[in-house]
Amino acid sequence: MIELVLIALAALMYSELAAIRRRQRWILKKIDRLLDTSGVDQDELLSPELRTAMASGRRLKAIKRYREETGASLTEAKVFIDRYGKFREWE
Repeated sequence: MIELVLIALAALMYSELAAIRRRQRWILKKIDRLLDTSGVDQDELLSPELRTAMASGRRLKAIKRYREETGASLTEAKVFIDRYGKFREWE
């Protein structure tokens, strides 16, 4: 009996977590759109240390710094650094 309750509880928690993740993706897309249309220079949102690591080509340091600053997962940080490393010219 306890096993069934635990399984049901785990399924409920998994369902709630999936809903939270969907909502988070939706919110992040909205934030990206707002930043794109606001005229805010997104480079200003990055710390000087992160910009320096990216400018000097220190990819791993940039990924680590991005994770520390944002709480992003390793995958999210890699995607961000690779995206901006390819499409932005850093001074």
